[in-house]
Amino acid sequence: MTDLRHILFHGILEAGPRATAVEIWKTLGRIMEQGHVPSQGSIQRNLNLFLERGILRRDVTPDRQWLYSVAPEPRAALAITFVEAGTGRKIACHAPEVATLLRRVWHCSERC
Repeated sequence: MTDLRHILFHGILEAGPRATAVEIWKTLGRIMEQGHVPSQGSIQRNLNLFLERGILRRDVTPDRQWLYSVAPEPRAALAITFVEAGTGRKIACHAPEVATLLRRVWHCSERC
């Protein structure tokens, strides 16, 4: 995360949900009393990057205004299926404790 993106994200949070790029830019102007406020072009490029990465969500109003909000965290449901080694028969597992355990193992493997 670059300094510009860090500052921009702070401005997005400060501006609140459904803020326009101009509102975010004005918020950054208030936050950064001393210092150089990023240009509107730099802000827009980085807003687009945040959109591509799923960090932000953009809603478009009927009058074609773009409103930015922090994207909700995606919630994926786990589908667990056991396969019998000898027969290849598939058995669905609906035990939430197994899903919780597998989720913990998955997150640990991402960090380790």
